Amino acid sequence: DFANAIGSGQFSTHYEPLSDDDELGHALLKMRDDLAVNERILEQKVIERTAEVVKQKEEIEKQNEKISELYTEVTDSIRYAKRLQEAILPPDDLVKRILPNSFVLYKPKDIVSGDFYWIEEKNGKVYFASVDCTGHGVPGAFMSIVGYNALNNALGKCDTPAEILDSLNKEISQTLHRNSTTGTTTKN
Repeated sequence: DFANAIGSGQFSTHYEPLSDDDELGHALLKMRDDLAVNERILEQKVIERTAEVVKQKEEIEKQNEKISELYTEVTDSIRYAKRLQEAILPPDDLVKRILPNSFVLYKPKDIVSGDFYWIEEKNGKVYFASVDCTGHGVPGAFMSIVGYNALNNALGKCDTPAEILDSLNKEISQTLHRNSTTGTTTKN
């Protein structure tokens, strides 16, 4: 009965050895005391590990909250950048006026895009470009702004498609190789 009680965790179960020479009885009492100590040690370890896991869980939840806040901030910023990027695109009524039998399908892969379209009229000629800049997402959107501005500048000083493309190439190259501290361009 004593062994069964100890086996089920009842370490306060009373047992009296049969005599002072009862080695088995004394061994059983020592085993009971050792098991009780081991159980207390294990229970303490479980408490400590549980507290550690709870602390880690709380830290993970804090980090997840921070990540969620940062994600929201970045996404909101990118959505605002989308509005800015869309503001440079020619309005539908301009496209319809200049090219009445046309339509534009513009579906960026990401929130912002490296793709854009451009249309201008100069000296009775219509200039239209559908542009796929290097990069996607935010880097591509930066490139689309650079490309848009370069196209506008090129059309202001050029007339033929070849001249416009040469000017576009030169201006984009100069813009991307600009030395940020001196404002000068580097030579290739």
